Amino acid sequence: MLISTALAAFNKVIRAPQCLFMADAGLCDAKIRVFGYDYVSNRCVHFYYTGCGGNPNRFATRRECMDTCYVQNADGHDPIEEATFDLFYKDEL
Repeated sequence: MLISTALAAFNKVIRAPQCLFMADAGLCDAKIRVFGYDYVSNRCVHFYYTGCGGNPNRFATRRECMDTCYVQNADGHDPIEEATFDLFYKDEL
């Protein structure tokens, strides 16, 4: 049961295709603070864009990033925060 809850959270629907790219700073020398969506954590994080190259996962504000990419359950809760489960392992010597 707990594993299926976690899998459901990670198989969520992303709202826009640019949200699936990993944040990419680009190849030039500028230092422009922007935000990129991290689909694993369902969060928008800041990074510094260099002014050229990169990919479409780049937003001027956290709000723009959240409005474009952030995913909530139908009840308004964050699916990643709800996907908690215990891990057990056996340490063999």
